[in-house]
Amino acid sequence: MPLIKAQCSNCGGILEVDSIKGSAICPFCNTPYIVDRSSSENVDAEINTAITLLEKEDFRGAHNAFEDLTKRFPTNYKAWIGLAIMDGGLKGHPNKTCVIKSMEYAPMDIKDALGDFIICPPIYMSNLQKDSLRLESEIKTLNEELSEAELHSNIPVKTGFASLFTDKKKLEDERNRANAKVVAIKKELNEKENLLKSTNNIISELKTKGKPLSFYIDLLKH
Repeated sequence: MPLIKAQCSNCGGILEVDSIKGSAICPFCNTPYIVDRSSSENVDAEINTAITLLEKEDFRGAHNAFEDLTKRFPTNYKAWIGLAIMDGGLKGHPNKTCVIKSMEYAPMDIKDALGDFIICPPIYMSNLQKDSLRLESEIKTLNEELSEAELHSNIPVKTGFASLFTDKKKLEDERNRANAKVVAIKKELNEKENLLKSTNNIISELKTKGKPLSFYIDLLKH
């Protein structure tokens, strides 16, 4: 029983509709919802519902909604554009079939506007930017941990009279653990820095070729 997202015409709430039965009861206001599959007005309403899910970053819900629309309305270019965008976010690259279908059914001005659609999946770009910020934060934390570990690894072993009051074995063990931690942190830090560099290089390349998610949402609202 495949479920699709729909928007209640009474309260505006998002509900799940059995795509086979084509009906549901809104869980928020108990208003019956019936899918009119033959109505072009209803297609636009469903497209708008999918766009709303996309704007709210409910990527899985939006993906399912656009995918269902392409199956029921295979000549609707907005459905194909939406699914291409979603596949770009969920898989890291847009589905070529979706892009081809988008170009096949879209009006000429939309075809021209799509431009580098294949090169820069918009949601993929957004995820890369989030990854970059996360890596920067993790690297900062690792550097702080490294400084502390290096401080403990450099604790001098006391000699002479002061050594009588020092547990040398315990101190040596602490230094060894600190040295091992320094090595582990440096290794992880190097991996994170390389990944951040690679991520930022991809972002830089995409910025010169692609367009933001809002641009594609505006195309869907066109």
